[in-house]
Amino acid sequence: MTSSVGDSRFSGALLGRNGDYLLGWALDNRNPDALVVIDVCGDGQWLGTVRAGHHMPVKQAELPDSAQGHFFIFPVPRYVWQGVARIDARISNHDHCLPGSVFTRLEADRPLPSQTDYVENDGSLRLWGWAWDLMEPQAQLSVRVYEGDSLLAECEAKEPSAEPEADSGNGVAHGFSLTLPFSLADGRVHEVRVVTASGKPLAGSPLRVFLPAGVKSWAAALALPDDDRRILSAMMERYVWHVPVSMDFSAYPVWRRKFAAASPAHSDTMPVLVAVIGAGDISVTIDSLLSQTHSNWEAWVLSAPARQPAKDARILYVDAGQWLQRIKQGPNHFAGILSFVEAGDVLLDDALAELARPFAEQQVNVVYSDCEYLGSDGRIMPWFKPDWDPDLFLAATPLHYLFGVRAQLIATASQALQDPNAWPWLAVRAVGDEVASIRHIAKVLYRRCAPQQPEHAQAMHACDEVLAAGMQRLPGEHRPPRLSWPQPAEWPKVTLIIPTRDKADLLRRCIDSLAGTDYPHLDIIVMDNDSAEPQALSYLEQLASRGGAVRVEPYPGTFNFSAINNRGVQLAEGELIGLINNDIEALDAGWLKTMVTHLLRPGVGAVGAKLLWPNGMVQHAGVVLGLHGLVGHIGNNWYRDDPGYFDYNRITRSVSAVTGACLLCRRADYLAVGGLDETDFPVNFNDVDFCLKLRSLGKRIVWTPDATLLHAESASRGKDKQPDRRSRLAREKDKFMQKWRHWIIDDPYYNPNLNLENYSHAGLAMPPRGRALAESDYPALRENQQQTRTDE
Repeated sequence: MTSSVGDSRFSGALLGRNGDYLLGWALDNRNPDALVVIDVCGDGQWLGTVRAGHHMPVKQAELPDSAQGHFFIFPVPRYVWQGVARIDARISNHDHCLPGSVFTRLEADRPLPSQTDYVENDGSLRLWGWAWDLMEPQAQLSVRVYEGDSLLAECEAKEPSAEPEADSGNGVAHGFSLTLPFSLADGRVHEVRVVTASGKPLAGSPLRVFLPAGVKSWAAALALPDDDRRILSAMMERYVWHVPVSMDFSAYPVWRRKFAAASPAHSDTMPVLVAVIGAGDISVTIDSLLSQTHSNWEAWVLSAPARQPAKDARILYVDAGQWLQRIKQGPNHFAGILSFVEAGDVLLDDALAELARPFAEQQVNVVYSDCEYLGSDGRIMPWFKPDWDPDLFLAATPLHYLFGVRAQLIATASQALQDPNAWPWLAVRAVGDEVASIRHIAKVLYRRCAPQQPEHAQAMHACDEVLAAGMQRLPGEHRPPRLSWPQPAEWPKVTLIIPTRDKADLLRRCIDSLAGTDYPHLDIIVMDNDSAEPQALSYLEQLASRGGAVRVEPYPGTFNFSAINNRGVQLAEGELIGLINNDIEALDAGWLKTMVTHLLRPGVGAVGAKLLWPNGMVQHAGVVLGLHGLVGHIGNNWYRDDPGYFDYNRITRSVSAVTGACLLCRRADYLAVGGLDETDFPVNFNDVDFCLKLRSLGKRIVWTPDATLLHAESASRGKDKQPDRRSRLAREKDKFMQKWRHWIIDDPYYNPNLNLENYSHAGLAMPPRGRALAESDYPALRENQQQTRTDE
């Protein structure tokens, strides 16, 4: 019972069943510190994967001491227990089964440890993990953090978590994240204990926390020659980047006090006309205007419930006709900036100064900022927006709060000009494709006191005027409005390319699900990379004998995801190419039409879909550059239908990249950028590299939630745990960093105030990252990258 079948390298056993949970343990004798990954199979079919990395609080006499810390718990759905006769477990990517099988109709429950849990951090002030009681899976546990006997922080484990071990199988969330006090950021190493309310340590505890205090300030204060100082400053910037630190959003008030720096010196030469609209508390809004560090402003109160004595000569109570006529007189009368604020909302002291500054550049016509709002729980929370993204902004109007536009740009507009809520739409229509003229200030300048923006009929009409021919703005049911793009008169042919090796069960589910796709011109190329399992060979033979839309092409030799797909594209007949993993399953018939519709839009280079793990959580909602120090998926802590960060899980958006597990592009574009890089990125990062190459040509990458598929991530290839795979992964990481280092530090679709470790959009960067680049800098970057490749 203490060694795996056929290989003395591993120890472990499948212990049995308790309730709806499968229990066991596994240890790699060569590397006892490694977490062994287990594949669970029912009647020979893969059911899921689990890590053997838990502690057992209750000692079981029949198990050796070495089993401690290598326990696994796998939740099995009730329908599987009822439909499967035998369950086995084996080491992932090895042909070695753990001793013991569970015969579901005969197996009796075994004694079960009382709890499973885990905690980790990256050395910073932020901790995350999960904790739940196996005997009471509905209960949510309290997690406490101590240094010595001092309680530092406490929270409930009730957040969603993408880790399979955090799933109790009943829909209750058991994840947590918390931020430790700033007092620990003193340059010393602190050891903290993380325990439940009953005092039981979580797996992974104790943890060490180390945060250098003012490392950049220390470097700047050294007496050094100028050249040495510049080199050291660059090193410190890179150090801070590679050691991402964050806080959770509950710490926003103290974060804002610490990092909201005052604006630099400014000139008041740019006049700003602020329209105050709505029926809220005008007095707080007027007080915030009177506190502005920018003095060259004038406020026109348009819809006050009752006229009040003006506190300042710059505040006027006017009718809509008066100010509309003045604005339309053009630059000879008013050549400044138009902005607006809802009565009851508040401008931060430097808001107008920050808003006016970018307009000193002649090319800038529209400026918008981040804002904060009052949440339903009474807490003030930030809305950190991306740089200009037409899909997101036309659907969700985040140009509002705070927004500014040159008066001349919209002075000749239609009657929609009477409603300031329509100004952003009018500005977007006037700007057109001149993206460089829209500037984002990644700072909170506006406090929204209402939880949501009301709908404005004229504003929506102005939005409709912005939309391209055939587009519609559809109201959402329990979701934000959705933009509907016109479908083509004739659907172009699509070729889906599916690399595979063995794993007949995965490929069969993939092919069967794709058979239900309602796309009229579709063919599939299965690229077989040396399958050897009898079941796989039999199924591939069946596919080949069918003929028709599915064909099988051999690709022998070492697994190289990039080379396999490049060969598939050479063989493809479709005008459009779809890269599809063999562990993908389509969930609805219309997914491909949705993706093709977006791809055929002007300027779009690639389209990605919403991918779900088998447990219903989001595996992929786009890629963020810089996450985890390199790249990472958006949305791993969101459920399928969660809104996500400001509805990002339900709105079509621009992103820096999408995963090659389900990616659609034009064949011509694929060939134009040289396809996937077979040399530097044979397995990892080839998809992100490909998307960045498309972006360097001026193409946009679009992710849509309206195409949703299932993805058993790495189920076919396994994780990169073996030494040779780890070595290859390290080389690919290094190559990717060298090639795209300037782009990694500045993702235009991810606000520099947001975290870069753990889940995306889940916390506050500490400190906020500086905006190193703008979209207009990309041509210079391309020249820099070409020079870099020449130098190498």
